[in-house]
Amino acid sequence: MLLRLVIVAVVLAAAWLVVGTMGRRRGPATAGSRLPAGVTVVTGPDCRLCGPALDALAAAAPDLAPHVVAGPPELLEALRVRALPTVLVVDRSGVVVLRRSGREAVAGAGDVAAAGRRVSA
Repeated sequence: MLLRLVIVAVVLAAAWLVVGTMGRRRGPATAGSRLPAGVTVVTGPDCRLCGPALDALAAAAPDLAPHVVAGPPELLEALRVRALPTVLVVDRSGVVVLRRSGREAVAGAGDVAAAGRRVSA
């Protein structure tokens, strides 16, 4: 009997992990009317990497003007923002075509710039 309970607990835990992982990977398919087309940088008051991310983006693409959003918790939840800064590139139909968060937002400024130019063209 105890073995059956352990097996059921393991199966339920595995299912819970799989469902949780799939939900995190999906991310937002669209930004809808929340974000304009182009590059958006989501920041916050205690964000140590936000300044470096904005500087790296400005160096990689001085011609792009990113939208900077210090969103309310509802917006951050809707966009599934889990780390700051989060840089989103949104195409004209509202689809998020590129997402970089945390240190990747700084290191991936070149990729963001290239994707931002494609959606702005």
